[in-house]
Amino acid sequence: MWGNATQNAIKSCWRKAGFPGEVTESTHDPLESDEEVEETPEESGLWGRLVRQYPSLMDVPFNQFASLDEDVVTE
Repeated sequence: MWGNATQNAIKSCWRKAGFPGEVTESTHDPLESDEEVEETPEESGLWGRLVRQYPSLMDVPFNQFASLDEDVVTE
């Protein structure tokens, strides 16, 4: 059945469904920045960049965040 679908029919269905015609992937990494920011020791490094990107983490100490899944059985 799918073998009978024309390229134009598929494109038309995608347009009607509201899908974008072309999707591009962002080249910007939100955790990397070229700008110089003065940071305290607890703000530096990956954790500091995560907190700046996701401010809701600001009230969560890193040690608590890092141990959130300690009780999860993974085997």
